[in-house]
Amino acid sequence: VTAGAASATLTEAGGVNNATNGVDSAVITLTTADVDTVGRVVYDSQFLLNNGWSSADGGVSFTKAGTYGTATFTVASGVISYRLDNSDIDTQRLTAGQNVNESFVIQVTDGNATQSTTAVFNLVGGNDAPTVVGAVASLAGTMGQLFSPVTLADNLFTDIDGVEASQLQLSIENLPAGLVFDAATRTISGTLSGNVTGVVTLQLVATDPTGAQARIPVN
Repeated sequence: VTAGAASATLTEAGGVNNATNGVDSAVITLTTADVDTVGRVVYDSQFLLNNGWSSADGGVSFTKAGTYGTATFTVASGVISYRLDNSDIDTQRLTAGQNVNESFVIQVTDGNATQSTTAVFNLVGGNDAPTVVGAVASLAGTMGQLFSPVTLADNLFTDIDGVEASQLQLSIENLPAGLVFDAATRTISGTLSGNVTGVVTLQLVATDPTGAQARIPVN
């Protein structure tokens, strides 16, 4: 028994604020042969059942859950179809461009001897944008006076992509003149200047290593 190449490379669909559609399905076709005439080559259903596959139709087809999705093996056609689960946490934790494999072993028997092959599906991770998990209370200051420094919390954003939650870069848009933002300490400080009064809405921005962003408005 031999396994052909997968019909497509699977690609994780991007999450929030990401337009990546992804590729969530592929198939691999198996081929069986026997150089002699002893016995008849069949797929070994007992091997499948003993190795994590299950059947709900009396052995017509078998399914097995992988790390990132589920494979379905149709015995009559010798085709393994795979469906990527984009709602699975393992799938969503893949970072942009990360390559992983899902492998499924199939065995045949002629009643006397057995042989197995591995069907391998290739999967490429897609980027998920950061997400907002906190809020910032309104700030207040007086023109021409020293602004009482404010240090923002370190848990306002997260990112489901592996270690990217610790790699987010913070910045602030629309900061009033005279104020500065220290991204390393997450602190806003300075002396308000210019001639802007009333309510000003800033944007606290988190940017992941691929450039995807999330924003928190701050009054």
